[in-house]
Amino acid sequence: MPLEISLPDILASALSATPVVEESLSREARLEAISTHWSTPLLSPYSLAIAFGVLGLLILGMAAWHRYRTWHLGSAPLLTFNHLARRAGLTLGQQWLLVRLARRAGLATPLTLLLAPSVLRRYASTWALPEARPPRRRLVHRFDALGMRLFGDQWSPLGTVAVVSRPIAA
Repeated sequence: MPLEISLPDILASALSATPVVEESLSREARLEAISTHWSTPLLSPYSLAIAFGVLGLLILGMAAWHRYRTWHLGSAPLLTFNHLARRAGLTLGQQWLLVRLARRAGLATPLTLLLAPSVLRRYASTWALPEARPPRRRLVHRFDALGMRLFGDQWSPLGTVAVVSRPIAA
């Protein structure tokens, strides 16, 4: 036959087991009663520091494991840019120049600069031809060489105005 114990019986037995601290006790006696009932070795500062240290090591280990498993993925836009730039015959210096230009312009990826000559021209001219200072001739020359390599006849030098030919409607 199963033993039947009700919830009020459990609560009554739990309440009767807790010690009662009287109001008339002094402050020191109350603190002593609290420390007697609540101080356990698990709540010491050293055990808490060890617990947080173990937790930190666990998190660090999980991050290292995740990094190890996904190291080959890399940044997809930069890998795509690197692949396309190598196929276009750009040197590492030219690739780095495009990456620096994209970062300076606040673009998400340097792939944007490979879309059209007007895009590269716009961002390159804001960097190489500032209004407050004389143009940076070496940088202008590098961007012109880069534009000629990427876009060929569609590229016009940075010092000139780009002419866009449009068909005349009949």
